[in-house]
Formats: sequence, C-alpha cells, structure tokens
Amino acid sequence: MDSEQQVAFKAEFVRLVSAHRLARRFGLTRVRRRPGLRADEVYLETEKSDRSLAIEVVPRAIYPGTINAAWYLQADEAAGWRLVDVQPCAHQALYDDYDPVASNPRSHPHFVDAFVRLARRHGAEDDFGLALVHRHFGMTDDEALLESACDDGSIVVRIAPRRSIGAAEALTWHVEDDARCARLHPIHFGARFDA
Repeated sequence: MDSEQQVAFKAEFVRLVSAHRLARRFGLTRVRRRPGLRADEVYLETEKSDRSLAIEVVPRAIYPGTINAAWYLQADEAAGWRLVDVQPCAHQALYDDYDPVASNPRSHPHFVDAFVRLARRHGAEDDFGLALVHRHFGMTDDEALLESACDDGSIVVRIAPRRSIGAAEALTWHVEDDARCARLHPIHFGARFDA
C-alpha cells in the first residue's frame, strides 16, 4: 500500500467512524508482522509499575474474556471476512465510557461491514485493523506511547514526550472529532519490525 493509498484510506476511515458515531470507541491500528501470530496466539498487553507496557505473544486459550484492544481482518471461507481478536489487555487502562458490548466492534455489524469494504477497496485488509480507544497511566496530550523490540521477541512500550518521537512511525490512531472537523490523531509510535 503506497502513501497515497494510505492517505485516502485513512481519510475515508475518519468519515466512516464519524458517520457511525463511533469515534470515542474505535481507532485504527497498523497490523504487526513481527512477532507474527499463529491462529492460537494473541499479543497480550500488560501494564508495568514503571508506567510501561509489555506486549508479548501468548496462547489465545489462556486469556478468554479479557478486554480486547485490537482486531485484525481475516479471510474466512464461510463468512468472507471476519474480525479476529488479537490483543487482549491485562491492565487497568482508562477507558472513556467503557461498555463491554458497545466497545466490541461485533456489536456494530454495519460499521464492521463498511470497514471491511473500505479496507478491501484500498487493499488495506492486511495492513490495518481496528483499535479500542483507551489510555494508559493518565497520559497527557503532550505524551505518546513509543514501542521498541526486545531481544527476547517481546515489545516494550514506554510513555514519551511527543516532541521526542522523531522519525518513529505512527502505529495507532484515534479519531479526534470536534465541531469543525474530524482527523486521525496518532497516539502510539514505533519502528516497523517487518520493514
């Protein structure tokens, strides 16, 4: 997906999530390629006492019922395309108006269908997924999440001042929807581990 296609896709995503009035629930996330996931694995996101997050690959079966923070699209012979939970959270993140039903994209089938069509039309189904809007550690507007890969294959995510992000690539965006316009606001940055 080239940069022009990404810009068009992201602009349409903003309009889509705003039209469905779901900007406070769902954002956009880049699909992780490394560490890769098998069908029976997820990326577990865990808060640490030093105001960092650990993301590691764990068996899917040991974390049923936790809050999920990211969904990817997956081809399915029976259903065409479906959402797959890929990032359960084991922490106390702050969720604005968290409702377990409303915060599950499957509760919004028209939105999900429109997102699938949008992603397929732009060739983005392997590059972008949905993210649950949530915050960690009471972060300020001047802070963002910055991740890096560890030697053991896990990922550490730390809070960093936005001014120090530098050339890191945006990985997760929330939609800021004010009276004048809606736009994507990057909140999570990191190196592309699949580049």
